[in-house]
Amino acid sequence: MNNSPKLTTQSQSRVDLTVGDGAETSFDEFFRREFAQVVRFAYAMTRSNAEAQDATQEAFARLFQQWASVANPAGFVRTVVVNQIRDHSRHLQVRRRFLSRADKSEPALSETDYLADALSGLSKQRRAIVVLRFYERMTVDEIAQILNVPAGTVKSGLSRSMRQLREVLK
Repeated sequence: MNNSPKLTTQSQSRVDLTVGDGAETSFDEFFRREFAQVVRFAYAMTRSNAEAQDATQEAFARLFQQWASVANPAGFVRTVVVNQIRDHSRHLQVRRRFLSRADKSEPALSETDYLADALSGLSKQRRAIVVLRFYERMTVDEIAQILNVPAGTVKSGLSRSMRQLREVLK
């Protein structure tokens, strides 16, 4: 039996992927099923609805372009979201450094959400690990695949993150 995917284009917005057993999953179906959950995942990482929406939309746009060749669409989308958030954070850091040199009176951010404050104290990778593990309820191996790191790195990052969060939340 041939299990290679067969791409069928039915319209501009509908691309179907048929796998050897005849099961058909369209991009539209996947999008409807996963979009809100991916936005929540991105929001848990960023605490910004706008940034979460932007990262999620970019991830689904890239998935649409590569739909026929992606074996794990859910993992692909989450990986793109994590990378988009990392890139956005890097750009913000550069911008903040530039602005802080121009104006030394940078306003402090006040946030009442203690968990969000604690999470924001983690590195981007550790925050991603915690959010993927406890918010998305993914396994260590799934997280390792999405972040493109060894499972041991995920385990140690999770352990260190939890230790840091316990200290901050005392």
